[in-house]
Amino acid sequence: MKLQTFISGQARLAVVVERNALQCVEAGSLDRVCRSLRDFDYLFGGVTDLQEIECRDWKEVSDRLDIVSHCDDALALLLIFLDRTAGNESRSEALAFLEQELALPAVESFLWKRLLTRPLPDNADLIGCELRAERVSAVRLLSLIQTLGALQVSVVQTYQAWVAIPESHFTALPSREVVFSALREAGAFGKLVRARPEQRNLALIQILADTPKLPRQPLTALLKAWVAEMGGNQAASAQEFADGTDEAETGRGSRSRKTDERPKTSPSVFTSIGRQKDAIFERMRVGDWNRAWQYIGDLTEFQLARSERGLLAKSLCDLAQEAKCLGAHEHQLELGERALVEAPDDVQAHSHRADALLCLGRLANAEAAYREAADRFPDNVVARNGLAEVLKAGGRLEEAEGEYRATVSRFPDNVVARSGLAGVLLFRGDVSEALSLVSQRKPPMTKSDWVAFHIHAMILFRRGELDAAAQLFRRGTQTCPWAECHTYFRRSLSLLDLRINQPLQAIEDLGNEESTLSNLLRFHAFSKIGSLSEADKCLRKAAIIPFPKCGELKVALETRFWGPPDSSVSENFLFELEFDCLLAA
Repeated sequence: MKLQTFISGQARLAVVVERNALQCVEAGSLDRVCRSLRDFDYLFGGVTDLQEIECRDWKEVSDRLDIVSHCDDALALLLIFLDRTAGNESRSEALAFLEQELALPAVESFLWKRLLTRPLPDNADLIGCELRAERVSAVRLLSLIQTLGALQVSVVQTYQAWVAIPESHFTALPSREVVFSALREAGAFGKLVRARPEQRNLALIQILADTPKLPRQPLTALLKAWVAEMGGNQAASAQEFADGTDEAETGRGSRSRKTDERPKTSPSVFTSIGRQKDAIFERMRVGDWNRAWQYIGDLTEFQLARSERGLLAKSLCDLAQEAKCLGAHEHQLELGERALVEAPDDVQAHSHRADALLCLGRLANAEAAYREAADRFPDNVVARNGLAEVLKAGGRLEEAEGEYRATVSRFPDNVVARSGLAGVLLFRGDVSEALSLVSQRKPPMTKSDWVAFHIHAMILFRRGELDAAAQLFRRGTQTCPWAECHTYFRRSLSLLDLRINQPLQAIEDLGNEESTLSNLLRFHAFSKIGSLSEADKCLRKAAIIPFPKCGELKVALETRFWGPPDSSVSENFLFELEFDCLLAA
């Protein structure tokens, strides 16, 4: 008897229906958990890749779940790798994992079904991806990127033809959205993208054979209409359709959309820009800022002469993000301000400038910058969350909570806003609601997921579940692909070490992290073991006070270890201050 199985890579879960119960198994685990039938919606709430399949046995269930989980991972990583606005280190980490995932034929097949369905958005950096993959000899990924670039014109034409199919062809079919999903899973878009004009009728026969659940006669008529539209269409730009994705899938798109008449940057210009930025990143990472700024000047002249100011602003924002990852916040601020000069209406430039001010501890200026951004771009979640972060850093918890709640109310699925609200609630002692905001049913993938994962671990820490918290902190340091997030996990793990009186381990767990808060934790650890010269070095490095609570901690540590012997500052008092600083950072 075959097992009726529901499976989702996004949830990393397979559920087998047995009589009046659900038998559940998670990816990477052989343990089965029995759940009520009423829990089905809860288990798969929000996923978009749910499949119903039949499996011979539990081994096949586990194997199929493993495959779909790898597919979901690979798609998330590929989106990061393609995104020119993602951090440089994040894209490099994604590259390494992707090359491994592409060794699985099922993963490569899945990705092609997704990639050939619609044009790439404007932030897709094919040239940069090709250069990165070539540099590290990522053969499988390089082949995928090169082929994807070569097929983009055909992808645009095929997608445009889909948008133009009259709505009357869907009246005898379930709906445009359902048919779109079925054709995507059957690889129909890819078949037409790859087919030469004289091969399209053969492709239609293959598509019909691969979609047996759809009514044959109306589907045949629809496919013929699709191919007919392809025969007479001129391909629109990829960005034109990226902007109209929602309209297209629901049949509200228009073939008469006015063509964007702005001059487009040629691929050769993108190649040169990518190489110049790589040279700048290299100089930044070795601390050669004089040469880096010289190269930035060259890049600015090059892009202003051959490109658009908006694209120059994007380049400067990419460099600002790298400066932030390196802890070079003065340079981050300068780059953000230059980007703002080139593109005053670019919300990313506004956010980078405000974020740099926050990192430098200039809270009043950061608040003004974020308020300006939030006023100008009320629907931008980054600006709204940034304002709440500033209020939290300044100890204005009630105002911060209000901003976060307003954002969560308007954007309930935004992980950053939910994590920020959870952090404020944890500050104020409301552990239960905080936990409900960041509980995750699947492993973290995005940077925002990892921030929520860290807050979850901090809640366990606050509840005294030290072993469980330590396990999550270590997992973050070992498997999180975002270097920026490693700082959170390292500092929290170090504080946990101090809490259980293991100062040497606390120093080791901090690694080479050099922020003010990390140096204060290091000062605490060196002082506990009596290494006063090392403690003094750490205190000198903690010169920039990024937020008031951090200043309180510095004074308390100096009083505890360098003050009079009868100082009233206890270890418990220091722990509470340090914990609050980790939440505020």
